[in-house]
Amino acid sequence: YIFTEESIEAVNFTTTDAAKIYGSVIDLSNYYVITSQGTPALLGVYNGVQSGSVVNIDEVYNVYPNFSNTGADGTLLDSVVGSYDILASGGSIKPGYSVSHSNAGTLTIQQKAISVAGITASNKVYDGLTAATVDVSGINKTGIGILSIDTGSVEITASGVFSDRNVGSGKTVTLTSSVSGLDAANYNFTHQTSTTADISAKPVTVTGISASNKVYDRSSAATVDATGIDETGIGILAADTGTVEITASGVFSDRNVGNTKTVTLTSSVTGADASNYNFTHQASTTANITAKPVSVTGITASSKVYDGLAIAAVDVSGIDETGIGILAADTGTVEIVTNGQFSDKHVGNGKTVTLTSSVTGADASNYNFTHQATTTA
Repeated sequence: YIFTEESIEAVNFTTTDAAKIYGSVIDLSNYYVITSQGTPALLGVYNGVQSGSVVNIDEVYNVYPNFSNTGADGTLLDSVVGSYDILASGGSIKPGYSVSHSNAGTLTIQQKAISVAGITASNKVYDGLTAATVDVSGINKTGIGILSIDTGSVEITASGVFSDRNVGSGKTVTLTSSVSGLDAANYNFTHQTSTTADISAKPVTVTGISASNKVYDRSSAATVDATGIDETGIGILAADTGTVEITASGVFSDRNVGNTKTVTLTSSVTGADASNYNFTHQASTTANITAKPVSVTGITASSKVYDGLAIAAVDVSGIDETGIGILAADTGTVEIVTNGQFSDKHVGNGKTVTLTSSVTGADASNYNFTHQATTTA
């Protein structure tokens, strides 16, 4: 063929859609298509290039066009989430081509997926509440995928509640989280749903238990009164005073009479909330055991023949020891000894005999004797 003039091939340069995750790098120069519009006939001879055929960029350009996107540079880490037009311009076109630009492509920057981890909850002492103290300082922001340039502009906050208010180890704390900051919208957060922490028993030191004084009864058992315990004063929560009950029993150090005797206490706690406390129980209190009153009766004196003396022969066998109040178990350890003296040495009937008594035996001191003063003979 013989050509007498040069023809120009018209092509369309169209940018195409692209997508990337926030913080990643993309080469926009890969997102285009060049298509031919066809070539005019040369001296009436068609060159065979079909309209719409794809043309290689190297056929058209000596120097490639520049690619950019409006509003942000698609190659920078800090491009924000959104949609942007992909623009192509410039470059050096080879002779024989005419280029029409169509910037139809859109760059979509998608949120970066982040799974939050590292939130902890503090152990606490039982306080009757489910509220938990949550600590987000353990979140490694860059470790979970937040860009280092965003760590100051993405803030994660959280609150938490225990599964229930009761004492336990490794209890589930359900977390509720939120995110704020200028760059928060560039991320799609999957939040940490829970962590664990302990609720330990609240220490309570029991005071206020008293023991009643008693009259000697040969027993070391003590009557104990727990009504003096100020439950809220010793640390039991006001809401729990109806669900925590402290009971106690006590024994004297021994069964004998004495003042401010030690009463050793044994306590127990019941109720729905008893297990939420760690009780240090009151070990002891004091009380008195007073002597048992006994009025002696039944002592007699024997009549006698005048002997010039006032001495009387006295008989204590008539004393009914249990009848006058001596405990049956003590009848062998309490002995009443009595002497008698007639009012004078002379003969007479129904003469007064003055009695002088004493008591001996291991349990004598446990009684307060009102002695029989006289008899007659």
